[in-house]
Amino acid sequence: MGFRRTSDREVAPIPKDCATSGYKRVIHDPYVWRELQDAYMDSARPSNAETYRSRWVVEPSYSGFNVEVVVKDHGHRGRSVYAAEPIAKGTKVWEPTHLVPFYTPYELRSFLAKLDHDLQCDALLWAYVEKGYGYVSLALDPASFVNHGETDDVINLDKDNVARWDIDVGEELLENYTNFIGFDEKEVEWFHRIRGIAWKEGKRMRSRSTGEYNLLGAPKMWGILNSEYEQELVLSPTVWQPLLALAIFGLIIAIMRKILPAHFLRKVFKKGKNSRMEQ
Repeated sequence: MGFRRTSDREVAPIPKDCATSGYKRVIHDPYVWRELQDAYMDSARPSNAETYRSRWVVEPSYSGFNVEVVVKDHGHRGRSVYAAEPIAKGTKVWEPTHLVPFYTPYELRSFLAKLDHDLQCDALLWAYVEKGYGYVSLALDPASFVNHGETDDVINLDKDNVARWDIDVGEELLENYTNFIGFDEKEVEWFHRIRGIAWKEGKRMRSRSTGEYNLLGAPKMWGILNSEYEQELVLSPTVWQPLLALAIFGLIIAIMRKILPAHFLRKVFKKGKNSRMEQ
């Protein structure tokens, strides 16, 4: 994988093409997760690195999952986590052993400097503002592949990553991003700028809701859109009115061609052209 040797003072340029480069969304193996964890300990401020290292010693696994899981690339949500064994209601499914903080843009860019382009895009896709705390968090383990459930009846993990009901083998693990992602924390505006530069899609430079956050970097499949965005497409006059006008104009032209002789249409268009020239 792409890890780079860097000096202590190097910071990464921000990638600008994560949404358009078509980089491969790889399901990372334990080796890559370990390298990501090492990259954080090498680049973080000493106190943060030591705190994380102490957790790493106590929980030596590369993953914070307490149960067997499998990661698959699902067409709807992209990379996703599924139960590989039955999980009883009330089970603590995941421990935040590898959840690490970034308090400044320098800390985040120092970490990114140790990664190649594709891992930089992945890291900026997974990172989020910790709701109510004013810093950026990133899970350096397969928990970053756990997706948001669109409705409460499919969200099987609570805010503490405890199973809300008995989870069957093969069932996707889903959580409610609204429980922990902050969208209005002004003190981390620097993160929104960095992430917006890397993952800009059209005019969408910053996620302001869970719906927009899910669309950023999500696999786009016609007919499978986030419900909030789908509603926006249906209801927004700026979207459907020009399309409707164009469709009506095309239909009128098609009908005229069917019911009127070709020489008559040529005469009408020629007369219109001459009148414009006279003006």
